[in-house]
Amino acid sequence: MEETKYASVKMDHPHWSLAWEAGPAKDRPARIYIGSEKAAKSRTWMTKFNITRVVNCTLGCPNKFGDKEYTRLAISDDINENLLGKLSRGIRFVEDSHGANVLIHCSKGISRSVSVFIGWLMKMEKLTLRQSFFYVQAKRSVADPNSNFMRQLMTFELNLFNQPSLTPDDLLPCPFCLKICFEFALLACNHRCCIHCFKKLPKNATCSHCSYEEKLLKHNNSVEDLSDFLHTMCPNFEEIKKIE
Repeated sequence: MEETKYASVKMDHPHWSLAWEAGPAKDRPARIYIGSEKAAKSRTWMTKFNITRVVNCTLGCPNKFGDKEYTRLAISDDINENLLGKLSRGIRFVEDSHGANVLIHCSKGISRSVSVFIGWLMKMEKLTLRQSFFYVQAKRSVADPNSNFMRQLMTFELNLFNQPSLTPDDLLPCPFCLKICFEFALLACNHRCCIHCFKKLPKNATCSHCSYEEKLLKHNNSVEDLSDFLHTMCPNFEEIKKIE
């Protein structure tokens, strides 16, 4: 796991996570939470954590409470959504939350809200995309931006810093769990596998996910069109679940 200069706060729940804390600074948002639609609809939770400003990344979840300030980005979690066209407005809203606690939410707090928060980290905290990705995963364990958003965040990073911290190959999902992971190992068949899955496999394990290999060969190791097998699993995945 890569380290960043922010590592002190830890509060991770399936529906909400404390992602960032400014401390006593009054010219910054006091705290930034990432959460789900369920969290955004909970008066109890919103009151407990004193949320006064909300970035609603969904298309249909209502801005429920009249005593909160909202901005709706209306992001669709699919491979055709233009994240960059909406990202700047979300970043400005968060940064204008002087001394306030902010919730950035989508349906499950996994992809859209995480992507907006990563954009904010890159723009306002000057973290690279790689650093931001590791940071948010440490704060919110279910964080998993879709590959389309990650590609657009690579463009955003290039515009900010004039150099990338990731390559397109870094966005290729693990053939077992299908999650993006920059820490990987090679199986006996020389296929990449994320460290998490690799540790659960028997020694000298090979990957028999032929559709994955054929797809990569067909697209010349491109991540432009992996969507049609995102819901398939390597046959060895069943063996991993047995090990667990």
